[in-house]
Amino acid sequence: MNRDFLNVFEIYSLHIEFIQTIVFIVLFLVITGFLFFILKNIPTLNFPKINKKDQRTEIKIHPHDPKKTAYEVTFLIHKIETPYNEELLNRLEKFKYRREVENFDPETIELIKRFIEYVKEYGSRI
Repeated sequence: MNRDFLNVFEIYSLHIEFIQTIVFIVLFLVITGFLFFILKNIPTLNFPKINKKDQRTEIKIHPHDPKKTAYEVTFLIHKIETPYNEELLNRLEKFKYRREVENFDPETIELIKRFIEYVKEYGSRI
């Protein structure tokens, strides 16, 4: 064995090691910045809801604003099947799609109350 032990290892120039070091530092900073950005903004990211059955919508009735109430009850009618849906939809039509609306008549208020009681009693999930 005439070979020298030190000749087994190839010697690299310092220029290549310097470039590799700079590349690794830049990659490390970019990845760290990206992870910091993701972790900082996690509360504001919109993740899909996993279990939609457990979500409940509060039913809010605004007696001073019949137009808003009509829209909210109509939205709920389309989500929940009750025996009052058809009649209530027909009554609420005159409270939507207009600039000025009158207050609810007592029959419509009673029908909305029965609709809400039905939803609460049978525990329909919204």
